[in-house]
Formats: sequence, structure tokens, C-alpha cells
Amino acid sequence: MHDPTRRVGVCSKLNSRWIGPFMIEKRIDDMVYLVRTSPDEPPKAVHIDRLLPYRGSKKPKWMV
Repeated sequence: MHDPTRRVGVCSKLNSRWIGPFMIEKRIDDMVYLVRTSPDEPPKAVHIDRLLPYRGSKKPKWMV
């Protein structure tokens, strides 16, 4: 998920702009999805422009 927040004391060029991976729980409509960030937190509604497919090979343990 895209995270546009700036962090104090860190150059914006070196700041990671993406966080995740997260699990998509439900498609609300064509542009908005419910995304689960962890098993303890409620899902968040996220616009599709802020999402990218996960290309890594390791999944977090809570997703398995």
C-alpha cells in the first residue's frame, strides 16, 4: 500500500513509499477494497491507486 507520509529527519528520496504486504478481504466497488493489515486490527478501506500486487516469495506468518 502506498504510504505518502513524510518522516522527520529522513530525506524523502530515501524514504520507502510502500508498506505491506497486506491481504485483500473484500472488494467494495470497482475502486475501493477492504485491506487487512494484521489479524488484530480491523480492515481499512483503500483506493486501488494506492495498491500494488505483492511480488515477494515470503508471506507473513499471519497470512499462512
